[in-house]
Amino acid sequence: MILNILVIALSLNLIWVDQIRVSLRVTNKSPEKSCSSAGQMPFPASSTPKRHRAYNNSSTGCPFLESVAVPIEYSEVRKGMVIVGEDKHLYTVIDRSLHTPGNLRSILMLKVKNLKTGSVIEKRFKPDDKVETAFLDKREMEYIYQDTDGYVFMDKENFEQVTLRADFVGDIMGYMMPNTNAFVVFYESNPISVELPPTVELKVTETDPNMKGATAAAQYKPATLETGMKVQVPPFVGVGETIRIDTRTGEYLERVKS
Repeated sequence: MILNILVIALSLNLIWVDQIRVSLRVTNKSPEKSCSSAGQMPFPASSTPKRHRAYNNSSTGCPFLESVAVPIEYSEVRKGMVIVGEDKHLYTVIDRSLHTPGNLRSILMLKVKNLKTGSVIEKRFKPDDKVETAFLDKREMEYIYQDTDGYVFMDKENFEQVTLRADFVGDIMGYMMPNTNAFVVFYESNPISVELPPTVELKVTETDPNMKGATAAAQYKPATLETGMKVQVPPFVGVGETIRIDTRTGEYLERVKS
């Protein structure tokens, strides 16, 4: 009799312990990882964009997209597109024209600019030949400081930093002060160009004394800006004044009212 009571009590105790284990497993279950975290883009299988491949992240099971270059016919090339040349350089299409001389085969003329060298060339292509288009990643970045290696820019979204060499950025740093923004264009994770805003505002640090009563029609004079860049300004512009400059031409536009 006593033995039977002990067996029943032991069985009830084991059941109670198993319930606690199950409860702990449910309570401590790791939350499901969201596929919307940085670097992953969830999408339904039916809406996978063209010219992208879908992959599954082995660590999370989440799908993500990877851009891939897809050949197209030259007849599909339009102004503003960026194509990969036979020399593997990137070219932006400035102009195009299609010629069909009589019964002969059509010839496509493209005027393109080499994004690395800046040189502009015209070249003939067969409309049905294939060419790869380049998918560029344009990021808004903040110029933060200069060091011995070059100019350091920080991504405005993820705060990653990249250093651009002086020979890469060229004269454009004459338009930029620390904590100002520009767009850095990447191809296959490598920076290929920097795009400035159309205008910037910079302070005049050195120029000849302003002339009383001078007008904009009078002779312009040289001025040095806070970045070290030199521009021509009207004679009424003085030291300490802020002026607006056209980054495309390097020309003075107007004084900025304080």
